[in-house]
Amino acid sequence: MLTWKIKFFAELSGEEVYQILKLRQDVFIVEQACRYLDTDNLDQKSLHAFFVSEERDQVIAYCRILPEGLVSPHVAIGRVVVSPEFRQQGLANKMITKTIAFIKEEMHPEAIKVSAQSHLNTFYASLGFENISQPFDEDGIEHIDMLLTL
Repeated sequence: MLTWKIKFFAELSGEEVYQILKLRQDVFIVEQACRYLDTDNLDQKSLHAFFVSEERDQVIAYCRILPEGLVSPHVAIGRVVVSPEFRQQGLANKMITKTIAFIKEEMHPEAIKVSAQSHLNTFYASLGFENISQPFDEDGIEHIDMLLTL
C-alpha cells in the first residue's frame, strides 16, 4: 500500500528527511553520475510531496514544490524522482498529477514550471506542459524548461 504525503520542511520527520535526501542522492548523484550540491538551501522554503511504501516504510517517489518567486516567477516542481525498484509502475505520472492538483487547489497559480531532463519531454507534455526554452546543460544533463498554464 502507498501513502501520499505533502509536508512543509518543518513538518518532515528526521527519518523522512533522511530517506528523501538518500533517494535524491542515490538517483541524481550516483545513478546519473552528476556532481552537484543537492542540498541547495531551497528545501527549507519548499513543500515536499512523496509516496511512502507502507510495506517497506520507505519513501519511494518524491518531488518538491517551490513557491512562486523562489526560483521562478511561477510555482515550480523539482527534484522529481522515483526509486529504481518502483519505476515503470506509473508512479511518476500519479505523483505529478496529484502534485498539480494540490498546487491548483491550494496555491492558485497562473502556471507551473518544471526544468525537465530533455528525455522526459514527452512525459511532461502528456501532462500538459509546453516547452518554453531551448535545451540547455544543467550539471552535465540536457534539460528544457516547460510550463503548464492553468
